Amino acid sequence: MFVYLQWIIGSLNFFAELVLWVAVGRAIWRVLKPINSVLAITLGILGVIITIVFWAFFLAPKADYRIPLVARIIVIGLMMIVTGYILYKYGDKRLGLALMFPLTIIQAIGQYVMAKA
Repeated sequence: MFVYLQWIIGSLNFFAELVLWVAVGRAIWRVLKPINSVLAITLGILGVIITIVFWAFFLAPKADYRIPLVARIIVIGLMMIVTGYILYKYGDKRLGLALMFPLTIIQAIGQYVMAKA
């Protein structure tokens, strides 16, 4: 039974990661779109790539330089809350709220549970 719960929590965590990666790109695009659309798209894609690389090196379960649990939860929480706030402020209210609250909680619980398993 516990293995199934771990699988579900791991799947929810991965889903939240994917949403965060897309949300980072969307937040950058939303902020920069009024200035320059091409710049907004380019930096949005670059922001997603940088986020994925950062995640792979420091936050992923098999990362070579994985940061400690409490610091990891804080970093992930801040990334999700800041990105969610930017999206909320620039008009993506649903995605912003989803990122700030339920997905942040899912990530925090998931990081803790998976580290203790």
